[in-house]
Amino acid sequence: MEPYKFTTEEKKVIENMPVPLLVYHLNKVDKQCSLVSVSDGACNYFSLDRDLLLDFLHSGIKSTVMTSDLEKLKEYNRSLFEESDENYNFAFRMKFLGHSKYKWVNAKGNYKKIDDSNYIYYIYLSDCTDICNKTKQLNEFLSTISTDVEANPFSNNINNLHEAMIHARFFYWVYDVKSKLVISGNCFPELLNKNSSIPNYPEFLFEQGLNHIDDKQKYYDMFNSVLNGLDVASANIRAYDFSRQKYVLSRIRLNAVYDDNHTLVQIIGTSESLSSYEEIYKTTQEVLARNGLITWTYHIEQRQYNFNNPIFITKNLKDNYDLIISSIKSHQIIISPAMIAKQKESDYKIVEIRNTDGKIKKFEITYTFINDNNHNPIYILGIARDVTSYYEREKGYIEKLEKSNINKSTFLSHLSHDMRTPLGAISSISEFGLEDIKDPIAISYFEKIHDNSKYLLSFISDVLEARKIDSSLFEIHAQIYEGSRIFNEIVSVIKPRAEEKNIQLFTQIESPQLGLYVYSDVAKLKQIAINILSNAIKYTPRNGIVEFIVDSIKVGNVLKIKAKIQDNGVGMSKKFQLHMFEEYSQEENRLSFDEEGTGLGLSIAKKTLDAMGGSISCTSELNRGTTFNITLEMKIATQEQIEEHNRIICISHLNLLNGKKILICEDKPINVMIVQKLLKDKGIVVDIAENGKVGIEKARSNDYDIILMDIRMPVVDGLTAAKIIRGFNEITPIIALSANAYAEDVKKSLEAGMNAHLSKPINKDELYETIIRNILKV
Repeated sequence: MEPYKFTTEEKKVIENMPVPLLVYHLNKVDKQCSLVSVSDGACNYFSLDRDLLLDFLHSGIKSTVMTSDLEKLKEYNRSLFEESDENYNFAFRMKFLGHSKYKWVNAKGNYKKIDDSNYIYYIYLSDCTDICNKTKQLNEFLSTISTDVEANPFSNNINNLHEAMIHARFFYWVYDVKSKLVISGNCFPELLNKNSSIPNYPEFLFEQGLNHIDDKQKYYDMFNSVLNGLDVASANIRAYDFSRQKYVLSRIRLNAVYDDNHTLVQIIGTSESLSSYEEIYKTTQEVLARNGLITWTYHIEQRQYNFNNPIFITKNLKDNYDLIISSIKSHQIIISPAMIAKQKESDYKIVEIRNTDGKIKKFEITYTFINDNNHNPIYILGIARDVTSYYEREKGYIEKLEKSNINKSTFLSHLSHDMRTPLGAISSISEFGLEDIKDPIAISYFEKIHDNSKYLLSFISDVLEARKIDSSLFEIHAQIYEGSRIFNEIVSVIKPRAEEKNIQLFTQIESPQLGLYVYSDVAKLKQIAINILSNAIKYTPRNGIVEFIVDSIKVGNVLKIKAKIQDNGVGMSKKFQLHMFEEYSQEENRLSFDEEGTGLGLSIAKKTLDAMGGSISCTSELNRGTTFNITLEMKIATQEQIEEHNRIICISHLNLLNGKKILICEDKPINVMIVQKLLKDKGIVVDIAENGKVGIEKARSNDYDIILMDIRMPVVDGLTAAKIIRGFNEITPIIALSANAYAEDVKKSLEAGMNAHLSKPINKDELYETIIRNILKV
């Protein structure tokens, strides 16, 4: 017999069902049965994944069914081949995997007739251990107490049992669903002595004052939930204790009893006095009140709240209690859907609520689970604490901290300008010397000057970059770039460093996806890769090996990149790896004392990748080497972005700058000399203004194609000068030149009316491209 095959959609619907569902195919002619599908709910029910569950149902389930029930189950299944069309309904006992006790399982379902021979049975599984046991116990108990007392030799034992139960303050009653009467029990002896049954349940409990009227809704919610299909429901209800003449807290539990057709026939109620716990309850409430804690519970299945009104309460706590309850009822305070779905174990949040006086109060809200005896979450416990005063106390500290951060930012801004400006000049002039001078000895001097100035600039840039990330000034500057070009440029920077130490640099950048154009912060990616590759070369002895392997895959409009940087160098200790991404941390090994470094590179790489949505991980072993793995997603550029990019590249190669007239507003002669040389190399006519005031006068009386404006100048600073020029000239582009590289500095330049912001030391290619863009208005 070929098993019945569902369509893909049908199978998906069945497998995604949250209830425990098994689907079988029966051929009544061949008398064969095969399992077709199981639901996710069935996998959860048996605590097995789908493949293991299918194997278990095919061959293992018989060994777990109780022997006395197994033959009955086999006989029942055989009858399906003989009988006419009928639904499935059979209860049996079995051991679940990992458990030693048997558990009642009720298998019920209906069928779909394919043809005269073939049937599909949809069988739903449910627990019925408590139901079967309680039904059996109840029937035995009722049959005993319904016997004529005089003829019953056990009548004294029954009376003793009743007295013992009452003395222990444990009561029970039996409610008949069909007649809507309480038919027996020891809970209402006077009422049952007068009548064979009690009508109007559960209303009479509150009419007679047997339960506290304030708990009426809670009781009805519990009672109706059992009528609507819940097997067991319970709640803490205040019941009247006649011996003590007061209401005491009692645990009420309602248990559903079903007949063989799984129809609800009776409800057994039990009441256990919690008076022995009353002092503990009061003490707990007092402790909660004294600590300012407000608690409530949420029943996950019934989706109902229960609010615990504190017994010991101050006015302030009472006001907060009322405020919390009203906020829950108005959905200002909500439980996360993940907790209700039992996918999240706890939750924490700070909530702002406006009280009746219009004052904003802050509450710390914590949620956690309360489990049943089987460690399954049944309630969510909510705890609220007023933290308004704490926040008000902390407000002063926060303001001081913010002021301190502003001062720190100002200091770093001055540091950036006062150190980067002269270092940039040294670096640029040494570069000019290397280009123009032919004397080998002079060249060696200029090389040392250039290398050391670049190192100092790198150090300062690392410090400022770390501060930018920490002070939330970090920004992503996306640009169009060809994917393969990114990594080829990285290799071109690193290769000479590897050759200096005779290190074999193995690269593999073959993914065809890297031929795409991306729109991302390429500069930061290159900075990260070069930093880690430089470390790999730095801490790998001569004649070692460094590998740089890049792979990528296109997913929609995103290019997912994986890069591996591996070396066989000195490696890192386990101790250092615990804090390798912290600022200024450096490994102490035989190479670290000889190699210069800031200890900021890995920290910046980690923080930058985190901010860009990427990741970095590392494995290392001393004297065996280190492997870094980097992942990052980069947006793929649109066709419009690519076309615009190619147009700019094409324009930048034309001799468009020759003959253009540019005003340089700069007070430092050495900076003037550097910028002037870069511009004159392109045939640009240069005019100079030594401060902002002169710059304003020259801009008023001359026509320039563009103005280069230093920010910090005497007499009139660059920002003020730009604002004044914009008052009479809105056309000529103004480009800021500043050693300050923070995003807030760029923002100030643009707000002053400038068109762009270039940071010092000036990159000549960036300078030329920015000038072309602004002259052509592209």
